[in-house]
Formats: sequence, C-alpha cells, structure tokens
Amino acid sequence: MSDKATIAKLVSQILHTVKTERIKLWGEDASEEHDAELARQLLTALRARVSYSFGNTQEFIPEELEHSLR
Repeated sequence: MSDKATIAKLVSQILHTVKTERIKLWGEDASEEHDAELARQLLTALRARVSYSFGNTQEFIPEELEHSLR
C-alpha cells in the first residue's frame, strides 16, 4: 500500500469513528457539517510535511486525500 493510500485509509478510519461517536463528540446537535469540519481540519493538518520512521518525508496534498476518501 502506498504512503498516500495508508494516510487516506487512516483518515477514513478516523472519520468513521467520529461518525459512529458523533453524539458523544458533538452532542444532540451533531450533524454531517461537524464531520465535514473535522475532515477539513484533518486535511489541513495533513498538508504539513509528514515524516516517516524510514526517513522519507513527503508532502501530501489535501485535495488528493479528499478525493481518495470519496
């Protein structure tokens, strides 16, 4: 699995967890807008350079990750 695919899978798992736990996280007013805001925050964070233990550093483009999550 490529690094981008691995990151996309992790983000997808995080978003799935948020969706299943949304009432605990957001309360009675939970909505997909809250999920979308979290997704934007995650993608912004992933825009930063990500270092891997094997010493390779790559920059991930949020649009690529967002597309892979659809």
